[in-house]
Amino acid sequence: MIPIKKIPTVAGVQLGKELFSLPVGGCRLVSTEWLDAKEYCRVKGWIDSVDPKAEGIEFQVNLPYNWNRKTIQYGGGGFDGTLVTAEEYPAGQKTTNQPPPSRGFVTYGSDGGHREKGPWDASWSWNDEMLLNFAHQQLKKTHDAAMAVIKLFYDGTPQYNYFAGGSNGGREALKVAQIYPQDYDGVLCFFPVLNWVEKAIKDADNATYIEKAGAEGMIDEATYAAFRAKVLEICGKEDGLIHDLSFAATKEAEVKEAASKILTPTQFKVVEHFAKPMRFVEPIANDLKVMPGYIPFAGAPLATVMPDMSWSHFPSAPGKRDGVMALFGDGVLRYQVLRDREEYDPMTFSVEEHREQLEAAAKLLDATDPDLKAFHDRGGKMILVHGLADQLVTPLGTIAYYESVKKLWDKEELDSFLRFYLIPGYGHGYGEDFMMGTSIVEMLDEWVTLGQEPESFIAGDDMPGHSDRTMLISRYSG
Repeated sequence: MIPIKKIPTVAGVQLGKELFSLPVGGCRLVSTEWLDAKEYCRVKGWIDSVDPKAEGIEFQVNLPYNWNRKTIQYGGGGFDGTLVTAEEYPAGQKTTNQPPPSRGFVTYGSDGGHREKGPWDASWSWNDEMLLNFAHQQLKKTHDAAMAVIKLFYDGTPQYNYFAGGSNGGREALKVAQIYPQDYDGVLCFFPVLNWVEKAIKDADNATYIEKAGAEGMIDEATYAAFRAKVLEICGKEDGLIHDLSFAATKEAEVKEAASKILTPTQFKVVEHFAKPMRFVEPIANDLKVMPGYIPFAGAPLATVMPDMSWSHFPSAPGKRDGVMALFGDGVLRYQVLRDREEYDPMTFSVEEHREQLEAAAKLLDATDPDLKAFHDRGGKMILVHGLADQLVTPLGTIAYYESVKKLWDKEELDSFLRFYLIPGYGHGYGEDFMMGTSIVEMLDEWVTLGQEPESFIAGDDMPGHSDRTMLISRYSG
């Protein structure tokens, strides 16, 4: 353990541009807050943009008073835009454990390089530097700033650097392994939106289908709950959870027959459309010609555990596009693909008409590149996790990515650096039927530092009232 140096103040301290491997306009530290009760010090800073019209990057580094010489960079969520303080638990970590900064880890995060104007706002994407930052460059810039802060506060450098993120942060986790592998010894990747552009196309298309279906296509909460309960009854095990997608596939005809007695014909077609994969004439990026559908017929909900169904896929009223996934899809296509073109019309959007813009955006934003050779060669380790009850991101996309990586390696080499887990009943970072809680940070750390390869593990259930429930999680092998 290395003790921290008690520096009286850092406000106004400049970090030289030479400390950054990507162009920045400058970097300064803004504030220091010593937290005796929490056993670490908060340092906030600001990375200036090169383009004077672009917003800068706000970041925070948490420095333990006694440092274990390990760091964890936290990814963001949604379209970023709010500061990731990196003081809480990464996804999947049991909440009864102390957060990493209280256990000796330096942790850090940023706001992605812009300030959100509202939930699911992507209007800032008109600026090239801000879009590049969001795509991946702010991750490298924040990393380099954190390394400079560490050098200022400790007589030592990190021995091990980790990254942890879920959702967009999961996309970021894959991006750092693909683009900046030299900086990370281990990566925790949860429910990644790795097919960013293709998912946006699919989500916007789903919203359009519901809009055209009108009031007849709307599904009330009670009806959807009855439908999902029937799916779990047919496909689930004794614990009421679906553990095996291949088994669920054998029950699809039975599920659809039961669903047709609960849903109206129009409602059934809506659910069926969500489950339908979207196929492209030519790949959008990295040979990806299919965007998998959601899996409502295998138990993944299209609504959330929250009572307001408009929070996820369904609009608040017929004719509106205010479900979260509609906002995501329309935001990506309008602002990040077409770059704020006023003529964007979600009802008539054509993939082939805008293929050039889609391919350019996917090259920048997608994290579907299966080439992890540089990450493997530097000794990097990755734990990849997706829940089978994910409300917002289909696990089929993550499975497809794992299979694409798998094609490039023999089993022994693949197992040496990548482990993939599908979690029954686990939603998109919060509970649906099972809220995974485990010592996932320790699993990664022990794999990297001690060579203890993760296999099956026991996860607790952090859902309220389920504190005694545990589950054996086995890794996916395909």
